[in-house]
Amino acid sequence: MRIRELLEKKPRAFQDAVVRVLKSSSSSRGAQFVVSLLVASDYLMPTLCDPALSLEEAISLAQSALQADPMMDVNLAKKLADNVVLGGQTRNAARLLDILGKISTGNRITSSLMRLLRTTDPQLRSKAVLLIGRGSRSVKWVQNRLSESDPRTRANAVEALWDVDTAEARELLRKAGRDGNNRVAGNALFALYRMGDTWVFDELFKMAASESPMFRSSAAWAMGETGDPRFSETLGRLVGETNAIVRKRAFAALARIKTAAKARQGREWRVAGRLLPGSGSTRQFRLEAGPTDGSAPPALVATQFILSVDGRLVVQYQVDTRAQAETLAVIFLFPRIADSASPPWVQGALECLPWKRPSDLWCATFYMPMGETSQAPPDSPPFTADRDAAATALQKAPSKMDCPGFWDAIRDSVQAASAPARGTRHLIAYSQSCAAEPTDMAEIVSAAMSSNTSVQVISPTRNAPLEELCRRTKGSFLLASSEAESSKLVEEAHLTLLSRFMVSCQPGPAARELNIRVAPTGWGETTIPL
Repeated sequence: MRIRELLEKKPRAFQDAVVRVLKSSSSSRGAQFVVSLLVASDYLMPTLCDPALSLEEAISLAQSALQADPMMDVNLAKKLADNVVLGGQTRNAARLLDILGKISTGNRITSSLMRLLRTTDPQLRSKAVLLIGRGSRSVKWVQNRLSESDPRTRANAVEALWDVDTAEARELLRKAGRDGNNRVAGNALFALYRMGDTWVFDELFKMAASESPMFRSSAAWAMGETGDPRFSETLGRLVGETNAIVRKRAFAALARIKTAAKARQGREWRVAGRLLPGSGSTRQFRLEAGPTDGSAPPALVATQFILSVDGRLVVQYQVDTRAQAETLAVIFLFPRIADSASPPWVQGALECLPWKRPSDLWCATFYMPMGETSQAPPDSPPFTADRDAAATALQKAPSKMDCPGFWDAIRDSVQAASAPARGTRHLIAYSQSCAAEPTDMAEIVSAAMSSNTSVQVISPTRNAPLEELCRRTKGSFLLASSEAESSKLVEEAHLTLLSRFMVSCQPGPAARELNIRVAPTGWGETTIPL
């Protein structure tokens, strides 16, 4: 009762007390009670504007008030519009708009915000434009705002499209990226970067080299917001500028990139890719990337891929997201090693288990190494969708009598008769030594092509027959510098089968290798020979 009496008789003292309570314990029952009193009175707005509360504390208060009264944001926006439009009171209006921008979503307060567009105050007008644009997500509405003379209004209109990824939005943002105002252009290019539009790279580098220091400073800001390490060299040059604003922005941008790099530390990603057959200046690569802990990879956009050819940064490239690969039927073919329960190539296959989807079929089959004989006829390998069963099959050492020779195992694996009921077929084999070409090599190649079985081989040495088999079946032949490296290559061979991405670029006729790095929430890279 005393609290209510204080509110009625001494509202200013009540407001001061509320601020003290909120700053000490905003989540206590007492704080929740005084918030409910504020909502029921006319003193919520003055309290939100109290300079003793930081903006973050005021936002927290507003969020608590919205829980007490679901219509609080609508009422606050209406009262704000009345004060500005009818009463000409603009003091603290910008702060209240910032608060509304954090607590209100959709079009709940659009009618009140539209009234604020009548004000002559450019700051309030631009803030209202930002909130209306975010609520409406209308490209057409933003386009109409871009004809206004005030650059702050245009810049905030562009910012309203940061999370609107449509063809119309991209087209509008590309036009805005060449606006005559540096802030408008910077906001547009940063929006396009978030959407994955690689067109922004050339534009940002051009902006960083502009004769205008304001454009160079906006380029530095946009580069820093991305957290992208490919901009570090350019920002390093801007740090040496004579213009103080450019230097300050460049220093801040480099700090943001370093912070982003630290956040990625310890979060390894596995990246795998391979060059697709083809000629001409444009080369295509299939690529997959994801966390090594087996968690589901987030959606990746093209700007999160960093390409370099022979150490030279590539800024003109395209990344297309492919449809999710259909069910896979994967055969792992390894040499039988009696004295090792888990040789490196088997370990590599086991590392693939977190990537295995429930519908994918796996089987493990073994062959007798060169120099050892076996009378076992090749049998059709059993497939399983169960992860535990697949792991057991990989780790269980079969008897010699159950292991055919290398080429017999290859032949049976690619025969159409041994195909499972579903899934695209893939053979991943580790060739322990240089297997001599069999007399029926042409039949093996023909069988693999007829059954649409792609063959990927990891080998410590070159092997012309195997390389030809991989080439004819659109597979890959990977050289392992050591048995230990075979573990990584087996995992990468499987990963490319899941590839969600098609990367296209023009590396040049004399290019030797393409390096692709992926820098989303973690870090990973792969190098593909050209």
